Formats: sequence, C-alpha cells, structure tokens
Amino acid sequence: MRAGHAWVALSLLGLGGCEAVPPGSPYPLHSGEMAREARRAALPRREDAVPAPPVAVQWLFSAAAAECIATTSGPARAPVFTARVDRAVHLSAAPGGGASRLAFSGPGGSWTLRTPGTGRGASATTPLDAAATGRLLALLAGGRLKLEGGTHPATLILPDAGVSGRDWMGCVSTKAHEAAGRGVAGR
Repeated sequence: MRAGHAWVALSLLGLGGCEAVPPGSPYPLHSGEMAREARRAALPRREDAVPAPPVAVQWLFSAAAAECIATTSGPARAPVFTARVDRAVHLSAAPGGGASRLAFSGPGGSWTLRTPGTGRGASATTPLDAAATGRLLALLAGGRLKLEGGTHPATLILPDAGVSGRDWMGCVSTKAHEAAGRGVAGR
C-alpha cells in the first residue's frame, strides 16, 4: 500500500508544479494553441504578400447585341481581366487572390476601384456613365493594371488596344446611349 501512496503523492506533486501561463507569456498553454499559432505563422499575411513580376497580356474583343466584352489573354498563370458592358460596366480579374483594389495607371489616365475581394477574384460594377467610359478609354490606351490587397498581388501590362479597341468602344457607346434612353446611366 505504501508504494501506491507514494506514487499518488509523487503524481500530485508533479501536478502541483503545473500552473496557468501568466498573461503575456510567450509560451502557449496548450499544444492546440501551439498548432494554431504555427498555422497562422505559415499563412501569408496581406502585407507580406510578394507581388509576382508584371505580366504582359493581349486584348481580345467581342461585341454582341446584349453586351460588349474585352478580355486579356496572357501566359497560363496570369490573371484574366475582363471588362463587360451591358447597361453597366463590370470589371473583373480572376484569379485575383482576394484583391481588394483594381488600380490602373497609364498614359490615358489613372484610377482605382475598391472590390469586395472574394477568395478567387476581384470584381467591381459601376454605372455606365462618363466616369466609367473614361476608365475604359484609359485601359484601352495601355498601361499597368494592379490587383492590390490580396494574398497574390499581380500586375498586368496592358498594350494599346489600337483599332480593335476603338471599334469595341463603338459597341460601348451604343450601350451607353441605350442605357441613357432607359434612364439607367448615372445610377
């Protein structure tokens, strides 16, 4: 019996040395907390995300009765940027790595749009008004489009769209007149 009591006494003495970790201690209390901390440290933080080198892309255009679409085409892993115009202007980039901003700068102007920053892409919808038309004209003049604020920031180098881009803007102009006739522009 004495050996059993000694074992219990030693066990209790061992537990007596275990105390809660004081607040602010650098040592986590449970191994579960250590695992969570290790996972958090392994995830890239937005401010630590390293942008990929800029990627040169080309424009592809299509126009239909319902909408005008301008899309970029580039290397396999490059984000695809799309401008779709119907009664509004829909700008999107996928994959966008949760980008929270589309920022453009080029000889035709500069602009920034905030996006909801969904997990796979970035998108923004604006009314088909003079400001939106100005953003589209700036894009078609060429420049750099940055997907900012996500886990995988990227920069697309957009070329001047040339004659094809000017023809596409004719489609956009038609949609703007249709939208204005319905009282939708500027909303």
